[in-house]
Amino acid sequence: MKWQSIEVLPMEPDANVVFESETYLVTDGCAVATCDFCRGNGAGKPWAGWSMYGGIGAGLITHWMQMPAPPRCEYCDGTGDVHSLDGEWRGTCTCPAGKNPAPL
Repeated sequence: MKWQSIEVLPMEPDANVVFESETYLVTDGCAVATCDFCRGNGAGKPWAGWSMYGGIGAGLITHWMQMPAPPRCEYCDGTGDVHSLDGEWRGTCTCPAGKNPAPL
């Protein structure tokens, strides 16, 4: 991941998108926060811009980057299944992956 200048938008306006929003890390050169970048097509005019409800005001943002991937569980590595060192299955993990297993 690399900081991108505010000169480069995360998404361009698109007449085919009714509404879309994604959260990014942003900075004003001093602080780091999160802010949504939204785009849509209102009244036939495509638009895109930073939300005014982010941790840093839209007009103060100098750089942005994608959010990092969340950390994986140290017990099941995000699979939901816990195994001992010899590979024996020990049960279902209590992390989100274990509580909400992927469908088969």
